Amino acid sequence: MTAILRAAVGFSVAASLALGVAASPALGARRTTIDDFMTGLACVESGGRYYAVNSFSGSYGKYQIMPRVWLAWANRYLGNKWAEATPRAQEYVARNRISDLYAIHHRWPLVAHWWLTGNADPDQQMWSDASSGYVSSVIRIARLVRTPDGAAQVPARCFAQDLPQPKIRTEPLPRVVVTGSVVFIRDGAGTDNKAVGKVTAGTVLAVLSSRRDSSGRKWLHVGLRDGTKAWIASWLTQPRD
Repeated sequence: MTAILRAAVGFSVAASLALGVAASPALGARRTTIDDFMTGLACVESGGRYYAVNSFSGSYGKYQIMPRVWLAWANRYLGNKWAEATPRAQEYVARNRISDLYAIHHRWPLVAHWWLTGNADPDQQMWSDASSGYVSSVIRIARLVRTPDGAAQVPARCFAQDLPQPKIRTEPLPRVVVTGSVVFIRDGAGTDNKAVGKVTAGTVLAVLSSRRDSSGRKWLHVGLRDGTKAWIASWLTQPRD
């Protein structure tokens, strides 16, 4: 995100820098850990809010992950690209992605730069003023929380949380094939719910769950290839072998 976009969802760079200047880590403080880095990242990206949404970019959550990126990362780390971005899932996915990035780049500033720009150019002379300010903000807060006095200045919701691990899918989701020629998919289970799209005969859908409508008819909550989730009448599909 740019500085303008970050200001819309959480700490501004200027505020983050001010926080970092308020109390520098004492000499001999421990090395920066992934928890420290995640705290700095969350503060700058969203102010530590799990339900923050950037109205400009659509990025979401505590670590401000773009929807299309969430699909890829959820598939990689949770085994399910349709997984909801719950607080548990956000913490787990972000931690795993950040861990992988650090294993590649070995320096927290490069990981922060990658998070913002999608690249980790080690030549900081090539960084823009905005990206340099962003990285500085993240690292200052990450260093600040390494001491008790510094940590006391950072909002509690910014800290990485030790939440129960979300469900990790190790087997493929069941699939169904659409048998109706053109079938509406809806935002709820039942024909009284709004149609949000159409699928055609032969389309393969992943089954996320099922429920019955008020008439007792079975509906399937399905995932489409593009990451969309919706409901479809089960009697217009058949299991895929």
